[in-house]
Amino acid sequence: MDKALAVSICLLFGSTADAQTKVVLQGTPLYHIVVKPDTVTRERVPESRRQSARCLITKSLGEDTYRWLSRDDNQIFALQSGVFTNFVGVSGVVRVGNMAEIKRGFMELVAPRLTDLSVEEAEALLWNEHFLLASPELRSSPIAYMEILWKGLGLVIYLGVADELDL
Repeated sequence: MDKALAVSICLLFGSTADAQTKVVLQGTPLYHIVVKPDTVTRERVPESRRQSARCLITKSLGEDTYRWLSRDDNQIFALQSGVFTNFVGVSGVVRVGNMAEIKRGFMELVAPRLTDLSVEEAEALLWNEHFLLASPELRSSPIAYMEILWKGLGLVIYLGVADELDL
């Protein structure tokens, strides 16, 4: 992870990075989905908008608290659930998954139960059925994430990638 870029993003969002704060997740959004009661719109996030829509989560080492810097600098709580880390706050949730662990878990736990499928067919099922794995870009990244922001009676969702998750 490029530390200079992380510090720049912290400054961009009005917070300073110091020795007591570390970047936990710095993600780049690839897809943007808006869910309203009567419509769902999906789009690829253009390169020109990716920087401004980045996901940035930091951890205050002295207090052991997390902040969602890129979304109103809200405090969030980290919860581990299997191969996923969930960051939950008042305005939404970020679900982060290590792609190698997701694949390993699927192949160890689910694929053996699919006795009529070959290993290749089981892997194809994983890539096609799991929402985080549908895109080759998400599939080839070390870390994939999904931000879900609650907006009134609707949702704004970003699917993206990161190089690492540093809890």
